[in-house]
Amino acid sequence: MSRRLLEEYQSGKEGMERLLKKSNGQKKRDFTKTVLREMIDERMDTGLEQTLRDDSLYRESRKNYQKALKALDEGGFTPQQARLVEQALTENNDQGADYGRLAYLQAVKDLLYLLQGAL
Repeated sequence: MSRRLLEEYQSGKEGMERLLKKSNGQKKRDFTKTVLREMIDERMDTGLEQTLRDDSLYRESRKNYQKALKALDEGGFTPQQARLVEQALTENNDQGADYGRLAYLQAVKDLLYLLQGAL
């Protein structure tokens, strides 16, 4: 059932309100773990890229990040220091990605909660 609901939403045939009404037969937990998770994953993989390209603050932040990386590359680090810097940057990036994913998930959960209250 959850795959079908997700496909209906993605195809544009069904609006969120109607899908929420259809999902009333499912346990709230099942809905949250299936349709919601799949919808978020899909939007993070597809819709987010265009949003990032269109956002001027993100583009400016990305430029600053690229400048900082170039400065690190030109810093004359030993191989061991360069590995430590790379490891720290990778861990920071992973943590930021996890934070963003969880923030998006929480926002969608909050929206669904508000929509369910309005129905």
